[in-house]
Amino acid sequence: MSANEEAMSANTLSMSANAEAMSANTLSMSANEDTMSANTEAMSGNALSMSANAEAMSGNKHSMNSPFIIQ
Repeated sequence: MSANEEAMSANTLSMSANAEAMSANTLSMSANEDTMSANTEAMSGNALSMSANAEAMSGNKHSMNSPFIIQ
């Protein structure tokens, strides 16, 4: 019985360690989700910036094609 009790105690410690590891993994996954969310927002910001650059380039094209050439 004593040996069985020690084995059960070891199993309880092992289960406790596994629960802590699972908890750490959950925190890590949560941090990864936050990072992915931040990256998505940054990519969205880059898309808006690229759109603004495209509009600016389009405006430059119009000014270059202007028939009024200042000499």
